[in-house]
Amino acid sequence: MERQPSSTDCYENEAEAENFLLHSLVRTAGSLATHCERVDGNEKTSVKEVEEVVRNLLLTAFSLAQNAGVDLDKIYEEKIKQVEESRPDSRLLGASPAILNAPKFFESPMTWRDMQINQVQHNRLFQEHIFGRAKYDQLCLYALQLMSLLGSMERYRHGGLAGLNRYAGDLAVLGLNLSILQNMELPDRPASEDPFQP
Repeated sequence: MERQPSSTDCYENEAEAENFLLHSLVRTAGSLATHCERVDGNEKTSVKEVEEVVRNLLLTAFSLAQNAGVDLDKIYEEKIKQVEESRPDSRLLGASPAILNAPKFFESPMTWRDMQINQVQHNRLFQEHIFGRAKYDQLCLYALQLMSLLGSMERYRHGGLAGLNRYAGDLAVLGLNLSILQNMELPDRPASEDPFQP
């Protein structure tokens, strides 16, 4: 599977970059769905297939954040706060329980590992319908979420990359969730840097 575009990649125009990004995400979603189908059929699979999906999702999120001129940890923080503050129990407490229970939850700047740890904390408190499910069930759910996200991104496809920047947080959350599911430890490197650069 190909690597996602970075801010240093050159394209003839915004439409070309947008098409490449969406095409790459469709292939990524297809890879995850194929992996789920193989697991369901007791066929041979490899954890490397899902790790490649994680890499592509996180690199795409990173690239979109760079394109927007914002560090990914800031976009991630806003996305998580938006989800948590929309819950009735958060309004009753007056703040997000994850933030109340973890003073370091959104210390800036965050590393990739910080975001991963924060995502586990968030999932325990706010994604109880997913947290603790069988690994296969979670994989299938994340494959569906990615397809749903792609459908939403398609509606903004003619706005160039700027129209897709809004999805950096969603892609980051999905990539983080899959990395957690695969026990794939992300580097303790600032989220403003490519997580997979040697």
